[in-house]
Amino acid sequence: MLENPFLQFDEWFKTAKEQCIKDYNACCLATADANGFPNARMVLVKEVNANGFIFYTNYNSIKSQEITQNHQVCMVFYWADLGKQIRIKGVVQKTSKENTLSYFQSRTKESQIISSLSLQSQVMESGSDFEDQILKLTAKSASIPHLPLPDFWGGFILTPSQFEFWQENDTFSQRYQYSLQKMNWHTVQLFP
Repeated sequence: MLENPFLQFDEWFKTAKEQCIKDYNACCLATADANGFPNARMVLVKEVNANGFIFYTNYNSIKSQEITQNHQVCMVFYWADLGKQIRIKGVVQKTSKENTLSYFQSRTKESQIISSLSLQSQVMESGSDFEDQILKLTAKSASIPHLPLPDFWGGFILTPSQFEFWQENDTFSQRYQYSLQKMNWHTVQLFP
């Protein structure tokens, strides 16, 4: 295992991408509500940099509300075909407006339209009404390359304080935990 968990993540992440694993950038994001009750769902990580892991969502969604109440989250990447899993714990904060706008404009027009209209996590009275809204906004925005960025939509970045790398092995599973201690990563091997 490499000394830096970001470099180790990058090595496994690139392997998953090169192996053409479907949704290689999908992870399970776990949050907790105000009562400490956990909630988990799959999200797509769109960027990994030296500061952390970036994903995008509707800021009015349940996950966003829970993140606002409790900035501590956990995400898990699992690639069954590789026999590898990475668990990452840390704190989350919003990305900059510039970062969000840049990503939003890189999305397909259809994705921009759906993001602009979706009341994520709220009850949908009629799927056909939502489809009608999509068709109307598609026609209305046909002459412009990008929709304006909705105020309620944006990115979050998870800044890790702990990584755990797990991989299958013929004898027993290998587990390595990296914990951030006084600005340095401390690594231990764990029992399977």
